[in-house]
Order: sequence, then C-alpha cells, then structure tokens
Amino acid sequence: MYYLYTILFIALVLLIYYPPKNILLFFNKIMPSKIKNNSKDTNFKSILKYLTLLFIVLILTNPQMKNFKEYLGVSSASHCSKKANFFIFSIYRNYEGDDYLGILLNFYLLKKNFH
Repeated sequence: MYYLYTILFIALVLLIYYPPKNILLFFNKIMPSKIKNNSKDTNFKSILKYLTLLFIVLILTNPQMKNFKEYLGVSSASHCSKKANFFIFSIYRNYEGDDYLGILLNFYLLKKNFH
C-alpha cells in the first residue's frame, strides 16, 4: 500500500514540474505563464502551487482504519476506533483509551490513558 502512495506522489510531482508538451501548450494558451512587472502575483501563484501540493499529499496519505489496526497488531475493529477525521489527518483511539494522531501514514501517541 505504501508503494502505491509513493508512486502516486512521484507521478504528481512529475506532472507538475515536467508536464507533457500537449498539456503545457494547452495551459499556456489558457493562462500565459509570463506575467510582466508583477512579481507578487507570480510569487503568490508559486506559493499556492506548493500549498496545494502539500494538501494533496496530506490527503492522499491520511491513514485509514486498516493502517491503524496494522500498527496496533490487531485484526478486529473492536480494539480500535476512529475518533475524528479531518481529511489531512485523523485521530484514533485504541482499546486502552490511548489517542493517536494519524498523519502521513504514521501514528503518533497524543494522550496516554493511565488507569
């Protein structure tokens, strides 16, 4: 599963930075890339492009319940639950009441429940 996300990420980066000629010509007709005497606008566009890429990567790598069960090493869903989903990250709870942050296909302990 991790290989699929890696391949999708690499494909997305390659399409953004090295688009095929036909796509590049199409976008140059619609939106000319050379803007004269307006560097603030081009800086804004490049920042917007990087933020969009960042959000796409975070959305694609938001872990699912299956990933959390694999992380805990359990097979049944009764041992864990999804507490909240925010599209770019999720919060999970295990059977002991510990909360975990799931982001970029990794899990980090947020709150340890001491009995």
